[in-house]
Amino acid sequence: MPARPRLPVSALEPLTATRQPTPQPPSDASDSEPEFQVPSTSAASDRSNRKRRQVAQPVIPAHRPRPMTPAGNPIPAPAAPAELPQAEAAPAEHQPTQPEVAPIRSRRQARRRQPAKIVDTADIKGRDLPDAPPTVVGLHVLVGQKLAKADQKQIIRRPDFTAIRYGNGLVVAQGNLGGIKLGNHERNWELIYNDPADPIVAMDAGYEHLLLLSLKGRLFTIGSNAQGQLGSSRRQGLQRRCQTTLVSIRRTVLLKRKMPNGKVKKEHAIFRSISAAGNTSSAITVEDDIYHCGDGLGPVFA
Repeated sequence: MPARPRLPVSALEPLTATRQPTPQPPSDASDSEPEFQVPSTSAASDRSNRKRRQVAQPVIPAHRPRPMTPAGNPIPAPAAPAELPQAEAAPAEHQPTQPEVAPIRSRRQARRRQPAKIVDTADIKGRDLPDAPPTVVGLHVLVGQKLAKADQKQIIRRPDFTAIRYGNGLVVAQGNLGGIKLGNHERNWELIYNDPADPIVAMDAGYEHLLLLSLKGRLFTIGSNAQGQLGSSRRQGLQRRCQTTLVSIRRTVLLKRKMPNGKVKKEHAIFRSISAAGNTSSAITVEDDIYHCGDGLGPVFA
């Protein structure tokens, strides 16, 4: 087979056209966003980054051109919507009122701003005090018991308290009676005794206790019992509070009398006079028997 003749190199040159680069649109630095490359630490990530860079990114211009009309004039921008008329505010009298929220106060501030417990600080001597609270006498409720200054029959003053006996048999005290603070948040005095069926006819007082004698010869003691001056053998040191019933503050002495039939009868002693001094109390019965109690005399009337 005959050999194919070789063409000269000059003959092959026209056949191979030189490749020109693809024209790219001019890009402005202001129209394109800067490209940030994330550093990678592996070879695979480097290859993937190269592939991403080879892909052509679309160029977004910073300012888009406004559309044009066929005449070459730009289309005007749409007009802003007209503002709607606002509704007029309702008058103040028709507007709903919002409840005012009181500021939150701490417990310390509330305690500091509380009013004082004792409002009435005046002396009870020579004053018209409010009427005594209602009390039950038999089957009737007695109201309107006056505590007038003209009816103050006896006044006893001690360093810590003051006691007043009225003509209707009521007893009022003010101050600190043997550790008992008399009064409440409205007044600084308190009603000690109120029994119209058996009014108080005499009273006396020691350092810290009060001794009362009723019309029926009953004996009542109120105050400190540190030395047994109240005549109560139970729980020496107990303070007989004025809020307790008249039965609890009454002191009794049981007498044994031999009857004609030979039986022994027990009955309560009836007293006619009383006296108190310091931490002691004394009482005399209608039969002239004397009973003592208190400091150095024992805790009961004997």
